[in-house]
Amino acid sequence: MIRVLLAGKLDAGVADDLRAVPEFEIQEVDAIPHSSAAIEFRHIDAAVVDARIPVDRAFLSLTENLRILIRPATTPGEMDLDYARSRGIDVRCTPFATADTVADYTIALIGACRFHIGPCYHCFHTGRDAGQITPDAFHSERKLTLGVVGFGRIGAAVGKRAYNLGMEILYNDIEEVQSGFPARRISFEHLLSSADIVSMHLPLTRDTRDMLGEERISGMKPLSILVDLSAPGVVNAAAVLDAILAGKLTAAAMDTKALPEGLKRKAAGISGMYPVSGELFMPGIDSERSGNDVISILKEFFNV
Repeated sequence: MIRVLLAGKLDAGVADDLRAVPEFEIQEVDAIPHSSAAIEFRHIDAAVVDARIPVDRAFLSLTENLRILIRPATTPGEMDLDYARSRGIDVRCTPFATADTVADYTIALIGACRFHIGPCYHCFHTGRDAGQITPDAFHSERKLTLGVVGFGRIGAAVGKRAYNLGMEILYNDIEEVQSGFPARRISFEHLLSSADIVSMHLPLTRDTRDMLGEERISGMKPLSILVDLSAPGVVNAAAVLDAILAGKLTAAAMDTKALPEGLKRKAAGISGMYPVSGELFMPGIDSERSGNDVISILKEFFNV
């Protein structure tokens, strides 16, 4: 039997559908207990863990037979990926579950950054004159260029929406992508120097850790906008804040989890900084689609 652990608030139909597969033995828990109580999970072969539940080394070290770990979400989230990979555990996500929601949210953030909606709102409610808040770089009617880093399901969905809004689309990815709309693949450095708006959608891996730091930010187009919905650790938050303060970037939006505690107060005082919460994506998850993805992944992985 293939022992599958389901942890957290998952779609109700997932457990029933998996139980219908004779090769699967299903165990459900509301949360992953501390190591001392997790001894019963030592022999599980697969785990499907709610995106809200952290997966730490203490738990993973107990799972002697674990071969695959699935997050019903866009990214692995709070998980010890390096340790999982060192153990040979395959980590999968279900990006279709939130692709449309995250793409829509990205476009909204681009608009908020471009027109400085947050600072204007703040000025209105504090009785101050907003004045010339939006930089001249975004006042003209010229065609804007969007650079998408990570052109998977979400990145391509962002690109398609931006193209329909009249933008030119550049992208950087490890492979050529057939998008169905005009989009040109270029190097990461070329994208940074060419795009008015950079939208990043990457998981955290050995290759992507600190991918965008001070040196590469200095190579970005002057007064450009950064929207980073990658996993925390891909973009150096301190370098982004310094770039906004120095006038290098017009504005930036980042997940609050990407901001270390010591930087949150500094970020709060920068009008061009838009901290957002990845948890806002959760209500937009297509739970049925996510559940179907989980089942398909498990069946394909174990060839049943």
